[in-house]
Amino acid sequence: MLSLGVCIYVPQLAGAQTLGRDTFGGIEGFSVLRESDQPTGRFGTSFGGIGSSLGLAAVSDDSGGGQGSGGLFGKAEDKLQIGARTGIFLASGEPANDMIFYGVYGRYLLKPNWYLGVGADFVGFDFEQPYKILKIKSTVVNDASASNTVISAWIERQYGQDSDTWKPFVLAGLGLGITDVDDVKGNVVGGGTYDIVTDGGTEVIPFVGAGYRYAFSKRFEADFAARAQYHIGGWDVKDRTSGVKGSVDDYFAYGGYVGLVFRF
Repeated sequence: MLSLGVCIYVPQLAGAQTLGRDTFGGIEGFSVLRESDQPTGRFGTSFGGIGSSLGLAAVSDDSGGGQGSGGLFGKAEDKLQIGARTGIFLASGEPANDMIFYGVYGRYLLKPNWYLGVGADFVGFDFEQPYKILKIKSTVVNDASASNTVISAWIERQYGQDSDTWKPFVLAGLGLGITDVDDVKGNVVGGGTYDIVTDGGTEVIPFVGAGYRYAFSKRFEADFAARAQYHIGGWDVKDRTSGVKGSVDDYFAYGGYVGLVFRF
C-alpha cells in the first residue's frame, strides 16, 4: 500500500522555540513550542505523521496464476472483455461449402486464466444445389440462400502471464443455431419445374478451438483462433411440385476467426 499524505504547515512564530522533529509511519513532522502570556507558561502544538495528514491510498492486488498487476497490458481487475469478430467455416458441400460469419462476443474472468465466454453470431451461406438431395436434375445451377443465427457459450483457458504480449488459449463450448433457408425454384431437365422448401430447424453445435491473443495496448487485444464444430439437427427438404422429400444429415465444419476485444 502506498500512502500519500498532505501535511499542514505551520510557520515558526516570533518568540517560538522548535523543540524537535517527530516521525510516524515514515512521515516526518515537527513540534512547535510557543511562549504564552498565560501564567501557566507555555503549551505545545504538534503537526505531522498520519494524525495531521489527509491520506490517499493506492492498493495493488496480485491474484497470482498469471494475473498480476499487469502493467501495460491490463490488470487482474479487468474481468469483463467485449468485442466483435468475423471469420469463415468450411464444410463438405452438403449443405454448404463455405460459411461466412460475424458477431459479438464477450468473456468474464472466473478465476486467474479461466474465462466464461458467450457469443452471438450471424452465419451466411448457400445451400448448395438443394434439388440434388431430391434426385432432381435442374437445367441450371441453383443454390438457396441460407443463414444461421447462433448463440453460444464456452469455457476458455488462457496460458502465460497476463502481461505477456502473446497469450495462447484453448476453449470448448456449445452453440444453439436457428437456421433459415430460402425457397428455390427452377426447371427440370426433360420438362417440368421444381419448387423446393427447406426446414433447417434448430441445430445443436458442440465446438472446440485454440488460438493466440495479442495485446497491443492496455485496453485492446486481438484474437486469432481456429475452431472445429459439429452441427446436429438435420434439415427437411421437400419439392412442393412433385411431393418428393429428403433430408440433410448432421455435418462437420471447421475454420477460424479474427476478433477485436476491449478490456473493462
